[in-house]
Amino acid sequence: MKLFLIILIGIVLLISGCATLKTGKTNATASPEKSPVITQKASPSPALKSTVKTEPSPYAAQEPATEEYSNPPLISSTSLNPSNPALGGVFELKITADDDKAIKEFRWTSTKLLSGSKSGVFDCGLQKTCSNTWKFTSNEEGAQQISVVAADSSGKETSRTFDLNVGPAKPSPSPSPSPSPSMTTPSPTAKATSEECNSNSDCGRKEICRSGSCVDVDCTTDSHCSGCKRCSSYSCVRCGYGPYGCLC
Repeated sequence: MKLFLIILIGIVLLISGCATLKTGKTNATASPEKSPVITQKASPSPALKSTVKTEPSPYAAQEPATEEYSNPPLISSTSLNPSNPALGGVFELKITADDDKAIKEFRWTSTKLLSGSKSGVFDCGLQKTCSNTWKFTSNEEGAQQISVVAADSSGKETSRTFDLNVGPAKPSPSPSPSPSPSMTTPSPTAKATSEECNSNSDCGRKEICRSGSCVDVDCTTDSHCSGCKRCSSYSCVRCGYGPYGCLC
């Protein structure tokens, strides 16, 4: 009887052990740690790597623009002549500028009117070297300033300032007298008379003594001439004109 129980218990234990071993193998096969699906999800996507490597930078074309126009224009020469014109007089302002890329324009401003304006612009046409000469007429008397700006195509600027002192208007010059044929000394018109004389005092007004006889002449003194004339060699001749009138 004991032997039967021992054999029965051994059979039960053997059956239980086989069932446990079979369950373990089934669980190991279905384990998520060895699942090929999970292994594929963990691997990096080759398509994603290719997209990141070949995508161009959106700012690549804009990077050189930050250094394209690095220097402002250089004003190489200027002149203001004369710097002290008279009111209503004409003077010249000259400027020359250079740039490594292009000069866009010159601009000028004044504290007082010049040629009826206080500002102006000259287009340089995007040249690397640009020059211009302005001719101004001074419209207001006194001290004033003129500023000139050279601007390049990138918007950078260089300026110069000039001092101008406008004086009083100059008086108009008097016209030069034209030579008159009457200024040549003509010979006096002599007319013989029956009067005899030894000197001019023996003769009457506008008469002189010549060869013992009194003869008529145009004048003997300046008072005998009218207008801007004087008596020269017994004839009235025209005088010249100066700033203050007749030059007799």
